[in-house]
Amino acid sequence: MDILKSRRTAAGVLAAVIILLTPLGSALSLGRAVDKVEARFSEGVGTSGSIESYLEDALRGALGLITIGGNYGDLSRETGELRAAREAMMSFEGSISETGVMNRELQRAFGALKSGLMSQNLTSDDSSNLDYYANIFEGAEGAISHSGYNEAVEEFTRDVYDRFPASLTGRLLGVDPPEYFD
Repeated sequence: MDILKSRRTAAGVLAAVIILLTPLGSALSLGRAVDKVEARFSEGVGTSGSIESYLEDALRGALGLITIGGNYGDLSRETGELRAAREAMMSFEGSISETGVMNRELQRAFGALKSGLMSQNLTSDDSSNLDYYANIFEGAEGAISHSGYNEAVEEFTRDVYDRFPASLTGRLLGVDPPEYFD
């Protein structure tokens, strides 16, 4: 047991502990910083609202358009596509980037139904409601594109994640950079 009393052994054990725990501490710290950036998806950036809340508005606008589309039987395919995209988005619990992909499908389906409705001979109520729900949807999508979230992800990735030692620590210990909302 004299080996445990040796200064050389103690120094070696201390060095080993430092060498092993420093990268782990760095990875934990980097992971918390990534989580903080991604939290802005739900909390918003600066004074801007969150993408999550804007998506709720977009879904509300999509529901209104679905209701109008139900009045026009020759638009049943477009109405069904928007309904399916909306339901998929509402029940989805995946990553931020995957939510972005689903939002693009929602935008595509919304645009297709809106175009179809605009080519119809709408009642005055449906025409007014089309404008109302399109404004809600398009306003929400515009707010998403100006939310500042992707810019915050870009800034963090460039200024923190891609710089040494975070670049090495993150990649070696499996800490992924924050996800973009595409």
